[in-house]
Amino acid sequence: MERNTTIDVVKCFAVFLVVCLHTVTYGYDWQSSEHITFIIGVFPRWVIPFFFIVSGYFFGQKVMNNLTSKAYFGRYMFKLIGLFFTWYLFYLIYDLILRAVLAIYMGSNVSSELNQYIKAFVNIDALYYGEGMTSYHLWYLTALIWSIVILYVFIRIRKLGLLLILGGILNVIGLFGQTYSSIFHLPIQTKDALCFGVFYTTLGCYIAFHYKWIMQKLSGVKSRYFIYLILFFSLIQVVERLITVFVLDGERTFGDYYLSTAPLTLCLLFIALKNTSIGRYTLIAKVGKNAVGIYVAHLFVISVLVLSINFVGLDYLRSNILFNLLFALVVLFTSYHFFILFNKFILGIRLLFSRVKYSNYFRAKKQVDQGKKTAI
Repeated sequence: MERNTTIDVVKCFAVFLVVCLHTVTYGYDWQSSEHITFIIGVFPRWVIPFFFIVSGYFFGQKVMNNLTSKAYFGRYMFKLIGLFFTWYLFYLIYDLILRAVLAIYMGSNVSSELNQYIKAFVNIDALYYGEGMTSYHLWYLTALIWSIVILYVFIRIRKLGLLLILGGILNVIGLFGQTYSSIFHLPIQTKDALCFGVFYTTLGCYIAFHYKWIMQKLSGVKSRYFIYLILFFSLIQVVERLITVFVLDGERTFGDYYLSTAPLTLCLLFIALKNTSIGRYTLIAKVGKNAVGIYVAHLFVISVLVLSINFVGLDYLRSNILFNLLFALVVLFTSYHFFILFNKFILGIRLLFSRVKYSNYFRAKKQVDQGKKTAI
């Protein structure tokens, strides 16, 4: 199939919003500003749902053919799990080195600091929640892995519609662990696979399975109406934020999704499906194509750059809006190139081990053959 570059363009803007969000909040007292808190708490909320729904859509396209679905599922799981564990180990090593250096600088006990970190972040919960010190953003990968596993099981038993209903119910329940906690506080983590990822990946997969019928229904609807709906649901999110936080005196920390997040995300996907070639051959589409790579790498880049800024005494610049915008752009493109270089490094290691493996194999084979000739 021809690549949908509009999805790549939206993914580029989505991952840039993630970079902006983490650039502003990393090591900075952003909660002291009501304006920053409000903007962060409302407008980037569609980003991760869009990644989930697109992942579900592409997965659905690949597994519609029952003959090849099992093989594709295996390859896809291997890729996702490999991506998670590679970057989880990368951030674990980085955090341990950082913790040790800071302990030496502060005159603390290095062994005690490392043990505290390992006890806090290296546990079984990481396999589901993907939490860590610098790697807290990897929760998305673990949520996607579990969501795809659940989704594939329901596809195999031909109950995709049932999963969509169950996922929608869990997503609404999860609101009470997020933005709607001021109405009723759900004392569990709902930014996870069951309450968050399953619904959006299933929704994307359902659209893929019923693509022709859905596109036929949408054929008479102009794209500008979806833009109007996006603006409308964005306004509804603002109203939800105002009511839950200021009227009902809820938590002023931001939730990860709202009741209006699902229709807003759905409208974005419909625009991309109706207009498949926006941004073709542009840098934006090229960057968006590698959005997941930027996502997994960007917190390492932010951490290194923030530490460098603090070290040279320029941390006061982080309160400047223009600086933060330029900083986010630097992080975006640095993460893009770093991920590519990191992949080349990993590939080089694999090739090296492969060569050693084959070299040992042929050496052993040669010795065996020589032994046979001697015996003869």
